[in-house]
Amino acid sequence: MGKDLKGKEIGRGLCQERSGRYKARFTDKTGLRQSKRFDTLNEAKIWLSEQEYLDRHSNRMCPTSLILDTWYDSWIKGKTRTVREGTLQVYRRSYDTHIRPLLGRMKLVDIKVYHCQQVVETMADAGLHSSTIDTARRVLKSLLDDAVENQIISASPCGKSVKSSIGKPPRKRDALTRDQQRALLTSAQSDEYGIQFVFLIQTGVRISELIALRWEDVDLSKRVIHIRRSMRYDSGRWIVGPTKSKSGERIIPLSDEAVRILERQRAFDRKMKVVGIEWGDLVFLNKKGRPISDHVYNAHLAKVCKSAGIPRCSVHILRHTFATRCIEAGLSVKTLQTVMGHASITITMNRYVHSMEDQIISEMHSISDRLSV
Repeated sequence: MGKDLKGKEIGRGLCQERSGRYKARFTDKTGLRQSKRFDTLNEAKIWLSEQEYLDRHSNRMCPTSLILDTWYDSWIKGKTRTVREGTLQVYRRSYDTHIRPLLGRMKLVDIKVYHCQQVVETMADAGLHSSTIDTARRVLKSLLDDAVENQIISASPCGKSVKSSIGKPPRKRDALTRDQQRALLTSAQSDEYGIQFVFLIQTGVRISELIALRWEDVDLSKRVIHIRRSMRYDSGRWIVGPTKSKSGERIIPLSDEAVRILERQRAFDRKMKVVGIEWGDLVFLNKKGRPISDHVYNAHLAKVCKSAGIPRCSVHILRHTFATRCIEAGLSVKTLQTVMGHASITITMNRYVHSMEDQIISEMHSISDRLSV
C-alpha cells in the first residue's frame, strides 16, 4: 500500500511525493512499468483504475475480456489496407464521436442490441441527420460483424433490429433551376473564382478533383480532361490521394465553354510570378500561386449566390446541376454514370430519379398525339 506524506495509506499503486504531487503506477501484462503524476489523489486514482481496466481487457488472445476500443484499434488498422483515406476519416470520426463514448469500454461479449440502439437514439436526440446516424450504425455493424468472423463473439447484436432512420431527414440537395443557373453565372463573372464555378457546371467534376487537376491531365487537342486523383486540405496540410472510387478515374469530354476556360486559365497561370514548386502543374491556383480549398470556394460561392439573389448553395450543388442538365438534354443514365464517376448505376439512378421522371413525363407528352387513334 502506498502512503501520503503524513503516512496515511492511500491505496495500492499510489503514493505522494515530496513535491506534494501524487504518483500512480502499475505493471502491465507485458511486464512494463507504467506511471503518471497528478496534482490530486482523486485524479491519480481515476487514471490508475482506467489504465488497469484497459490493460486487463486488451488481450486479443482472450476474446471473453476484449473491449470494443481494443477491437476497433485492430479493425481500423486492417481497414487502412483496403479503403481510401477519405473513408477512413469517416470511420474514425464516426467511432470517436458517437460510438467510443458509449460502448468503447464495454466487453464485446456484453454488447447487446439495446446498446447498439442506444448509440443511434443518442445521436437522434442530439438532432443529427439520419444519414449521419446510419453511417455510425454501419461502422458499428462492420466492427461487430468482423468480430463474429474472427470468432470473438458468436453473433452480431447490430442487425436489422437496430434502426437508424430516426434522425432528422436528409438535407435536400436540389440542382439549380435554369433561371437560377443563369443568375449565378452572371453574378460569378465578378468573382475571382467565377470561372471555376462555371467549369464545375460544365464538367460535373467533384471539388476535390477540380483542386487536384493538373495540366498533364488536360488534352485540349482532344478536348478532354483525365480525372486521376483528388486533393483536399485537412489539419493544416494538403493531402493528395486517389479518386473517391476506382470508377472515379475517368475521361470527361469538354464543352466549348470548358475549353475556353482552360485556355484562359493557362494564360493566367503563365503570368503568375510566384508558384510553389509542388503546385507548378496545378490548373487552378489563387493569386499567390497556391491551391484553393473547398472552404474558400464555398465561401465565395455563398457571396455569388447572395449577389445573384438565389438561395445559398455549395459547390457540390453545381455538380448536381451539371447532371440534371445532362438528363434534360437526353444523356443516357449509363453515360452519365461514367461521366460522373459513380461506382454503380444505382447511385446515378437514385440521385437523379426525379430529374429522369420529369424527362420521361416530358417525352411522353411530346408523343401523346402519336398514341391517339
